[in-house]
Amino acid sequence: ASRLLPVRASIAREINALQSYNFYNSVAAAASPLAVGSKACVTPSQICWGLAAPSRLCSSNAAGPDSQSANGLTKQLEEAGQRGDLSAVLGIVESAGKQFNDAAVEAALTQVERCVQGMSSEELQAKVHNTPTFQMLADMAVGIAGTAPPEVLARTIGVLGRLRFGDQLVLDELARGLMGGVGELQPQQLQQLVEGLRDADHSPGVLLLDAINERL
Repeated sequence: ASRLLPVRASIAREINALQSYNFYNSVAAAASPLAVGSKACVTPSQICWGLAAPSRLCSSNAAGPDSQSANGLTKQLEEAGQRGDLSAVLGIVESAGKQFNDAAVEAALTQVERCVQGMSSEELQAKVHNTPTFQMLADMAVGIAGTAPPEVLARTIGVLGRLRFGDQLVLDELARGLMGGVGELQPQQLQQLVEGLRDADHSPGVLLLDAINERL
């Protein structure tokens, strides 16, 4: 993980440049005749958040019931996370996990993180990592590794790192799925990837490390 430290300053500089670029592009778009009624503003979602893609756990279809079901589950996960109700989040995973698509898997991990703020590493290990339901969620993350967009995989690694979840097999599979898409990541997504690997104390393979360094 220490091999990742030199890349962080370069990523931060790239983020600043991208934010300026996105701001001016947004202003230009707002002034366009095609953007009547639009507002010139930049949100985090414009920089890095793009969800929802088919996974082998749930064959998502934009117009189909599976997509609608996964979207509904994502909303339920968010509501449980807002309440800080870890049991409710994991309950949704256990009861409806077979309907999850890429976005729902990411949302479940994100809401778990939201519910465990302030827990020590020992508490995370006992109350989260070692539970069968979280293990099932980790398996779901492996399940989307071959199909999810690169930005989803990068954010997923970031969340697992912040959860101090150091399962090497899970992280290796996610990293393998991300390998060919590192060049598509925005700077903030690249930072999430690097910091996730560091926080999980996971040393990336040479190929992934080379792919990260090529972005700098």
